[in-house]
Amino acid sequence: MRGARYAALLAGLLVSLIVGVDLVRAIRPTLLLDADPSWAVPRLILWWAL
Repeated sequence: MRGARYAALLAGLLVSLIVGVDLVRAIRPTLLLDADPSWAVPRLILWWAL
């Protein structure tokens, strides 16, 4: 039973890491750092979401 708990924890951590990396790829850090004023509000919302 204890081994199953650790396996589930490891699987959850691995999936969380993969989802986090894909989320960063989707948002693209350059979009978050863009100086264009027309992107100010969407960029702020994206920063809050992170």
